[in-house]
Amino acid sequence: MFDDIHAYFIENVIASYAEYKKRKNESKSGQNIDLRKSLAAANSLYHFREHLPNKYKKSRKELSQLCSDYDLLGDIVNASKHNILTNNWKFLNTAKNISEQIIMTKYQDSEGEYFNREKIICVKLIDGSERDLFDVLTNVLNMWYTYLFEIGILQNENKEVIIKPKQPIRRNEATGNKLDFEHLQGVRSIVVAKLQEYNYTTNRIENVNLDDGKVEMIIYKPKYEVELKLIHKETKKEIIIPINLTEDEMLQMDQLKNDSEIKVFLFNLTKKQGIIKSDSSFNEKETEIVKIK
Repeated sequence: MFDDIHAYFIENVIASYAEYKKRKNESKSGQNIDLRKSLAAANSLYHFREHLPNKYKKSRKELSQLCSDYDLLGDIVNASKHNILTNNWKFLNTAKNISEQIIMTKYQDSEGEYFNREKIICVKLIDGSERDLFDVLTNVLNMWYTYLFEIGILQNENKEVIIKPKQPIRRNEATGNKLDFEHLQGVRSIVVAKLQEYNYTTNRIENVNLDDGKVEMIIYKPKYEVELKLIHKETKKEIIIPINLTEDEMLQMDQLKNDSEIKVFLFNLTKKQGIIKSDSSFNEKETEIVKIK
């Protein structure tokens, strides 16, 4: 990994940025996965200067002159590592000011209301302003693209483009308001959300005041379902039946060693649940698992 600066940049710096970008665009949130991946990318981008050959190394100050966001990235990385910064910081001094945020923006057309969902890592600066960490990462990555091209480590000067959709976002371009949350039982879970709406009179996005309102979240108990294909011993007729598993039954199935054991387990569940009779004419050996969801 550390044998070649060109390979290190691609395999570590670009790769960590791409991993966070992919997660950012997924309709899933929870367990601080977005935050963890974004900070991994931040660390790679900030500390990459330490891997450069001596003749090409630049200080934090020198790189900040090439890209002002590199200086901000330094505070973000150091705060995430040390939690609280007591000296040598400019923009923020605590990791508490770096958090996942879900932004829901409401629009309206002739068909009614619709929403656009966005996930960001919000960085609250000491002056009260806020930055999206993805923008900071992208600006610093583009700085590295330019610098590495200038010193001959990269053959092409690539650029990552931050695409900001034209406002107001049309219904067919909106992401909707559905977002799947992933949480671990017994572990605290924090969801920070911001509700906005597009003002068609001022042509601006404005925050929605929820002081006199109410926000509800509905959490459903996980449902585990397996589709099983059974074959009649005599007629060879095939039927596909759904089996609902409890959480305990799903855990039991996960402990089984191979497909044969799983098939026997599921076949017996069909009898236990009364889906088929104990003296059924279906062939256990020819049972197939169609889908587990």
